[in-house]
Amino acid sequence: MDDSKMPRIRRKEDLPDVMTMPLVAKTLGCSLTVAYRLLKRDDFPHTVSGQRVYIDKGKFLSWLDAQTQMEKGDHYGW
Repeated sequence: MDDSKMPRIRRKEDLPDVMTMPLVAKTLGCSLTVAYRLLKRDDFPHTVSGQRVYIDKGKFLSWLDAQTQMEKGDHYGW
């Protein structure tokens, strides 16, 4: 899918309920190659149907929140 057909994402509410890897890459601001490397992680939520990979928006956002949360004391020993 080229960028002209890609939906414009400004808020998480703008994401479709089911995402594809090109949209995940655009959302994360990374290359498609890097996005596909996430599939090798045990904790990355995805479903494979045939040769296509689908990502549920809710599970993706939960996964993303878990990646970006820091507990007190994790940064600089605070």
